[in-house]
Amino acid sequence: MTPQEIKEILIDSCLQQNPDIFFKTLFLENVKTSFPSKINFFHFFCHIIDNTKENSIGQLHLECIEKDIPDQHIVAADTLEFYSHLKFYDERHTYPRIMIYYLIINKEITFDISPF
Repeated sequence: MTPQEIKEILIDSCLQQNPDIFFKTLFLENVKTSFPSKINFFHFFCHIIDNTKENSIGQLHLECIEKDIPDQHIVAADTLEFYSHLKFYDERHTYPRIMIYYLIINKEITFDISPF
């Protein structure tokens, strides 16, 4: 599965507020996270989704901010400066309800989640 396809599944999971949609995809070999384990990432992802369900008004919509990577060979997976953003907003709040960072290098995609 390509990084773009993986990202689309994650987006669908967030828009539907159903983390189970992303579960099997998370465990593909070319999916990485900044968390100590993929299980830890998934538990936190579930927590963020549950919190969003409780505190959002109306449907979520997506704003995607793509960042160019100057040289993919020098970017470390923990350098958030080069991560692109997926920001999910509800119908009322000005701040995102869910914010996920991702970085695509070669055929791998790495995810991180903002706690706020």
